[in-house]
Amino acid sequence: MNSGDSLATDRIILGKYGKTVLTNNWGTKQYVTMDPIVIQTVLALEVDKFGVAPMSHPMCSPLLGEGIMTADGHAANQNNYCNKLNPVLTRAQVSELSSLEAHVKIFLDLIPRDGTTIDMQPLCKKLFLDISSEFVFGTSANSLSPERSSTVGHRLVHLFDDALVKMFQRYMLGRFKFLIGEKKWIALCEEVQGIVDELIDEEFKNQAAAVKGSELQTDIPYNYVLLKELVKMTDDRRYIRDELMSVFFPARDTA
Repeated sequence: MNSGDSLATDRIILGKYGKTVLTNNWGTKQYVTMDPIVIQTVLALEVDKFGVAPMSHPMCSPLLGEGIMTADGHAANQNNYCNKLNPVLTRAQVSELSSLEAHVKIFLDLIPRDGTTIDMQPLCKKLFLDISSEFVFGTSANSLSPERSSTVGHRLVHLFDDALVKMFQRYMLGRFKFLIGEKKWIALCEEVQGIVDELIDEEFKNQAAAVKGSELQTDIPYNYVLLKELVKMTDDRRYIRDELMSVFFPARDTA
């Protein structure tokens, strides 16, 4: 509970009782599953028949906004979330590997050559964070090389991590979520969103300058950066921020 690691609780429950379990979380019945067929059915094959918004929206929307992580399949389709993101997240674009070289080189350089035993997990997490932050925002957190760290690395990642822990604690506490300090968490979410808004404003300026023939930023390693593509698609800053948060959330949660 203190670490906000709800997955650890799920692993214990599923390991003891089976692949799919009906739980009672502070009076609210919830299904927990690790069955791949059930997950595929709910998230892909019959997504319109299932929904998580009643549970996810009140817990996550202060941080993640109104995006694909807080809307049900039908609502998401109505708002065209998936259709707008699909062109940016196609396999051909996401599988672009040339831009990974710099991060992988730094990663390999940090591995001792003298046979010393090390824990690879922290390095792998940092590698994943650097790659995913660069794809989402166009700016890497540079956690593998802190001396090169940007606003994303210095401020956004740490604040986002703190907000995630509190968000998972809200999930685990259910109707008693007020115990974690609602006002402080909301303020933390607003600070995170403020940083993302700054990145969005900067990208609008970059693209406006490019139209005038004086492009401000040319060192983007990816052909497709989520922030850049969303700015090309719409001038709705709230929508852009919510989608960036929704995509960065699973990337950061995985890391």
